[in-house]
Amino acid sequence: MTDRLWPQHLDALLPTSGVLKEQYEVTGLLGEGGFGAVFRAVQHPLGREVAIKVMYPGHSERTRERFLREAQAVASLTHPNVVTVYDYGLIDHLRPFIVMEVMEGLTLQEELAQNGPVAPERAIPLMLEGLEALAEAHSRGLVHRDLKPDNLYICQPTPRRETLRILDFGIALITTTADLVAGDDDTAPGGPRLTPTGQKVGTPHYLCPEYFEEGTVSPAMDVYAMGLVFVEMMSGAPVISARNFYGCVMQHLRGKLKFPPEIDEGPLGLVIRGATERAPKDRYSDASEFLDALEKAVRTRSRSTLAANVGKNSGGFSHLRLEPVILQPRPGELTSDDAVAEGFVYLLPGTFTMGSPAAEPGHDEDELEHQVTLQEAYIIGATPVTQAEWHKLMGNNPSRNRTDPHNPVESVSWHDAVAYCNARSRAEGLPEYYVLEGETGVPGRDYTIRAVRLNTDDYIGYRLPTEAEWECAARAGTIDSRHGPARQVAWYSGNSKRTTQPVGQLAPNAWGLHDMLGNVWEWVWDVYAPYPDSAVKAPLGPPRGDYRTNRGGGFSSGAKICRAANRGFAMPTRRQPTLGFRIARSMPDHA
Repeated sequence: MTDRLWPQHLDALLPTSGVLKEQYEVTGLLGEGGFGAVFRAVQHPLGREVAIKVMYPGHSERTRERFLREAQAVASLTHPNVVTVYDYGLIDHLRPFIVMEVMEGLTLQEELAQNGPVAPERAIPLMLEGLEALAEAHSRGLVHRDLKPDNLYICQPTPRRETLRILDFGIALITTTADLVAGDDDTAPGGPRLTPTGQKVGTPHYLCPEYFEEGTVSPAMDVYAMGLVFVEMMSGAPVISARNFYGCVMQHLRGKLKFPPEIDEGPLGLVIRGATERAPKDRYSDASEFLDALEKAVRTRSRSTLAANVGKNSGGFSHLRLEPVILQPRPGELTSDDAVAEGFVYLLPGTFTMGSPAAEPGHDEDELEHQVTLQEAYIIGATPVTQAEWHKLMGNNPSRNRTDPHNPVESVSWHDAVAYCNARSRAEGLPEYYVLEGETGVPGRDYTIRAVRLNTDDYIGYRLPTEAEWECAARAGTIDSRHGPARQVAWYSGNSKRTTQPVGQLAPNAWGLHDMLGNVWEWVWDVYAPYPDSAVKAPLGPPRGDYRTNRGGGFSSGAKICRAANRGFAMPTRRQPTLGFRIARSMPDHA
């Protein structure tokens, strides 16, 4: 290193040669902080420019071992909103380092300092991206521990192209105040470790109360931090304003946090409160639940505007409590000449009440009660599609929990589910129900479709159930929220051990359908949209929209979510361990 490219005191962080692991040639300094420094480097022989974050020495052997284990898991994350980690290790067996991609942009902290609060219409998409990435990490058992504006990076910061990326998974393990307070680092016997400049490493401003009290680390810890960051993003000021460590602790422990009224009383207030409740049991349990709640609130905001406009002419929606109707849909029987695969239930058409009354626990305003008439018989899977069924047709298994082939296939997008339906039709000699345009990638991995049309000439192939068909099947002739106590009929947060379980183990509904509630959210055909305020026949949902609907709740959902009427939605490209599906087929000649 003949030309000095960084301050002399940082020489101790790097090998004497300036080349790390015989392939990373350090070429400059990108930044320095309480943790250490970030260097720009070139990876040989690829010629790839990378960033190398090197931390100060002095960590205990136990902490270094934990860092390496977690870094290995973090390196396996491939989510587009998590900074890609290429390599990691220890320099001279002492100084942890991580090699990652170089990005162009600025941290959220820098954005707030330079430009002030972020407008909600810009903040919400950024937060949704961050929660998508965090949900993926939580599904793999990873907790960030140190989420804050400095660890959220806005790439290509122009409103039309920007994306949010999460930094420093794994690094948080050894640099946050949380770990140091808990005594995991033997360099800090008297309290938080200080940098050479006297600044505390990490920050207590975003740590959850249970960590200060009991040292508890869980996904709910990240949820709490992201809730605080979301408020700060839109207000421009941190929620916790104390200037010293113990002042921050007391603000967290006092309970109800003070948010700006325009946020607290606005359409996002309840969502943010759900993320920042003092007790973890009252908080969203992980980023997936926070993400679902925020997505629903975003759509509710537009629904509320619609309801206000319609209410001027209709007197509002509050009077629309429908009386129970005769539930005509019911199981039927097929003749011996009909070739129906084992594992399906045959249902006759009829009329039922879709949605839920306002008094139902967990009721949401997108569950407006209305009468629906199904005009054709159909068959629907008695269980969600399993991993064994998926693998047999598709040749891979995208699922995170692969402990049992009878677990539902998960981590599948709506596009993946549509592709499976067509593959199932081909395998059984049936015409494909979907006409797909612009297919790219491999289903279960990186598959996308530009457009989907229905085969209206011959529509007896396998398909996703419509939302109305799904709810009719889930209700099984009742108007109850579910067909029994949650623990007996649904794998949910109270009994699932936070992962999927083999299908068909819990009590079926009256029509023999298993796992309609819990285990995995199930994709259905419909674009997500507000319900109509009058009776409809054979609804298919609107012809276009950004989100596709999923139903039933998943293994990480609370009991109030696992109801026949509850609705979820996501981008059709979204894959996560709580998303699966079941399939259906029209039986037009058998009604």
